[in-house]
Amino acid sequence: VCVVAVPIVLGQAQAGVATDASSTAKPLSFDVVSVRQNKSGSTAMTRESSADSDGITMRNVPPFLMLCYAYHINNPNLIEGIPDWAMTERYDVLTKVDPSDVPAYQKLTSTQRGAMMQKVLADRFKLQAHRETKVRPIYELVVAKGGAKLKEAKPGNPHPKSLKDNNNGFSHGGRIFETGQGRFTGSGASMADLAMLLSNLDT
Repeated sequence: VCVVAVPIVLGQAQAGVATDASSTAKPLSFDVVSVRQNKSGSTAMTRESSADSDGITMRNVPPFLMLCYAYHINNPNLIEGIPDWAMTERYDVLTKVDPSDVPAYQKLTSTQRGAMMQKVLADRFKLQAHRETKVRPIYELVVAKGGAKLKEAKPGNPHPKSLKDNNNGFSHGGRIFETGQGRFTGSGASMADLAMLLSNLDT
């Protein structure tokens, strides 16, 4: 078993969420925030937040995945109390820090940048959240008898069926992911990525 801390409830009442997004003297916050509903009907989603960026851009992403990013949760099944609309509606989100804060922002970790999204969720989606500790099952990803059949992905020598970065999936630092019903395809993906995707499946 394992013990996990779980953010609970994406609700409708106004609530501020404190962030610990920066260790700098001045806590960072986004200077520009745009949130618009995406009604394209597409299932493709993207999130852009490179090391040298000045903000976070999400396209066609449901609020529950924003919540996962903001609270650094790898498994959406650990979130309880999410209303149906937060699972099905899609939004485009654009955030940027003030130009004077860009050097400090670029020093933040992905967890710290995600924490800055907590206030965006509170302001724009009226998020209320608290943490609870629960005991849940844990599984191990192990190599079967006969050894692993995986081959390491190397730059400049991709697999013939490797994904191309064409905005049809998630792209994170050279790792590209595309998911569908009962399917996960990754290019340059790590075993940690695979374990994370498997942990998101209902059992």
